Amino acid sequence: MTTTEIAPNSSKITDLTELLEVLDDFWNSVNSHHPIRLWYRGQVNSQWGLIPGVYRDSFKVTTESQRLEKEQQLNQDFKVHSASLLSGNPSDTELYFLQQHYKMPTRLLDWSTSPLTAFYFAVSEEDHVDGSLFMMDAYQLAISQGADKDIDNGFRGTPTSSLPLFRKAIETFKHWKKADTFPKYIIPIRPYYTDKKILLQKGCFTFHVPDQGELSERHNSTLRKYIILVTWNPCRGH
Repeated sequence: MTTTEIAPNSSKITDLTELLEVLDDFWNSVNSHHPIRLWYRGQVNSQWGLIPGVYRDSFKVTTESQRLEKEQQLNQDFKVHSASLLSGNPSDTELYFLQQHYKMPTRLLDWSTSPLTAFYFAVSEEDHVDGSLFMMDAYQLAISQGADKDIDNGFRGTPTSSLPLFRKAIETFKHWKKADTFPKYIIPIRPYYTDKKILLQKGCFTFHVPDQGELSERHNSTLRKYIILVTWNPCRGH
């Protein structure tokens, strides 16, 4: 994965006291303590950026048109092969979240409204590299990108998956539209908890668009990154 744009001198977390301190500092620095606004993400390698699957080097494309064509093919194949596994008649947005659930590359990046869930994902897999913990006020994504002032094509707050702008973007895959039909902004999305795993993890997502493959401070001024040193890892008994 591509290395992160964010804060190369990020603060380090070396024990439980420091973890609690950085969380308290974050909560005191934002304008709201509402849980749906405060999002967290843990990554097992501190060198990784905030990049969803279709923008990682492993996706093996060179242009946005190639990227979209590959996504559309994957989207179609998923619907064909998952038909016998799914009950009812899931919507296109529900199917897209399921693709993420089953580890298919998408434009979604997983977040959680639970800092402990994010911390777990930062330390639970690797044992030889530093992890990272990201946090942000997701409400600020609209403001930092100017999307809150875009009446026709923007958004406000932390919308759900019923947001027309998001639903229109998902139709790009179903109807084989061109990449220029995507929104201009990275969108925070709160899904309806029809999937038990997403519910248990208090999951939420950022949806990434062309030329906005990596989330950074320019998209959200409240975004913070902390390095979790491999020498302190309570999940491995260090």
